[in-house]
Amino acid sequence: DKMATPHFSMFWKNDIPSQQIVDADGRSIIVTSYAGFLPNGEPSPAPPPSSWAADTHNHVVIWTIKLAPNAQWTLPAINAACNRRLYYYVGASTNIAGQTIQAGHALTLRADTEISLTNHSEESEFLLLEGRPIAEPVAQHGPFVMNDDASVRQTISDYQRTQFGGWQWSESGPVHGATDGRFALYPDGGIIRPSEENA
Repeated sequence: DKMATPHFSMFWKNDIPSQQIVDADGRSIIVTSYAGFLPNGEPSPAPPPSSWAADTHNHVVIWTIKLAPNAQWTLPAINAACNRRLYYYVGASTNIAGQTIQAGHALTLRADTEISLTNHSEESEFLLLEGRPIAEPVAQHGPFVMNDDASVRQTISDYQRTQFGGWQWSESGPVHGATDGRFALYPDGGIIRPSEENA
């Protein structure tokens, strides 16, 4: 949704669900889900209420997948209408759908097809992004994403003029002093701190 009220929530470490899977030879596969559902159906933390991810029909998924050396796993098929990208960012090489792939590459995958992952001798990690396309034009510059270049320019101008309504702190850094510990400060003044295990 455009022009929706901004929404913010913290993803504390222990609130982000992971599923450990063991292949036929006892090797570990760990899937961590930041959006969508894990393979076992466990949900991720709730997405922003006005986001594309808030509608489960859009099948937005953000996973990291960690494969132990020589581990094997099959990425399940999903709806054919979805886009699916797999980014291989840690490791040396692995076999994906019968092809040897070196780390540092991204693959566009068929969403309606199971994809076999067979790791080689080093631990590998992947980022999986998938979901239905929004079917709208996209223009982007830095963190600003709109439908056309003119809207992006207007957004940058708005930010430069008002800092999105006014920045109330004396510094522009993303922290509020080291003595307060970790916390999330909401616009209504509410503060949420991580539990002991999330700190």
